[in-house]
This record gives sequence, C-alpha cells and structure tokens, in this order.
Amino acid sequence: MPALGTCTLRDLIDRLPSGERRLILLRYASRLSIEEIAGMEGEDIDRIESRLTALEDVLFEQVQQRLENELADDTAAAA
Repeated sequence: MPALGTCTLRDLIDRLPSGERRLILLRYASRLSIEEIAGMEGEDIDRIESRLTALEDVLFEQVQQRLENELADDTAAAA
C-alpha cells in the first residue's frame, strides 16, 4: 500500500466503484445539493444523504488507516 504522501484523497475516490465515485463527485466537485443529486439519481433525499455519509465514513477510515500505517513505518525505520 503506498504511503499517504503518494496516495491522495483523490486516489482513494478514484478507487471507489463508479456509482459511489459519481455520488461523491456530484456532491463535492460539482457542488450539487443533496436535493439536486436525489433528483438526478431518482432516489429520495434520505437515501442520498445516507449513501454520502457512508462513503464519507469509508474515505475517512481509509485516510486514517494510511496515516497510522505511515506513522508505524516511520517509527520502525527510526528504531
């Protein structure tokens, strides 16, 4: 697994399945509201909000894990 320095949040987003990636990009890159996305996707607002929250949690966990791994690697290298 590459260190966080070479693996950006964008890289993590690019690795998501296409539907999930599209949802994140619509919300944050295109700055669409949840209501606009719900209309485009033909889903209710609560469902879109739930999907986005789950995706945000996944991305946060991945970033956190990479930071922890990088810190452990740096600590081991310094020992």
